[in-house]
Amino acid sequence: MVITIDGQGFSAASRKHSGWQIEWRELQRLTITRAYHQARGRIAPRVWRIRLVMDAIDPSFLQRHPDLARGEGKNGGTGPGSFGVPLGPVQNVVDPLAQALGYFGGRVFAGVIDEGQLLGFGYL
Repeated sequence: MVITIDGQGFSAASRKHSGWQIEWRELQRLTITRAYHQARGRIAPRVWRIRLVMDAIDPSFLQRHPDLARGEGKNGGTGPGSFGVPLGPVQNVVDPLAQALGYFGGRVFAGVIDEGQLLGFGYL
């Protein structure tokens, strides 16, 4: 997934999906969540779970962004109007992503929530 961030908002695209584009004014809040699972018998002792969680400012958000429908209330989303997007197990994207979102996102970006160690990941 490639994420592009600028003064208007941010967008994401991947090889599998055409992607989406969101303007800052469409969001009430945006966070990054970070958690890990303690892996046993693996080379890497921790397997990370990184998610982008967006809380929409109005109910028509889903009509404008139907590609995000399957993430509503899931992947860290807290219910209707809250959308989670898994970014994968790559922990080293958190700091540069948070820096860019903080710079361009201003009042919308609420920071990084470190959830610590969790048991059993649903998507790994």
